[in-house]
Amino acid sequence: MKDIKKFVTNLELKEKIALLLWTISLLFIIVFSIIAIKHSDYKHFKNIIGIVIIDLTLIIYFVLKKTNKNH
Repeated sequence: MKDIKKFVTNLELKEKIALLLWTISLLFIIVFSIIAIKHSDYKHFKNIIGIVIIDLTLIIYFVLKKTNKNH
């Protein structure tokens, strides 16, 4: 928990905004997944997979950017 707090406090403003947007989109993914599973509507899963790929790309980008900055 301390590592997460330290990581977030070391972020720049635009990175904090990106992290917030990523968290919101992650919540949307969870909600849409639950809705899609309950209604057995697998068309929504294509959208969810697209959002997941974008999110993972953003995470990897920011993690690599932070690790390069620290060295």
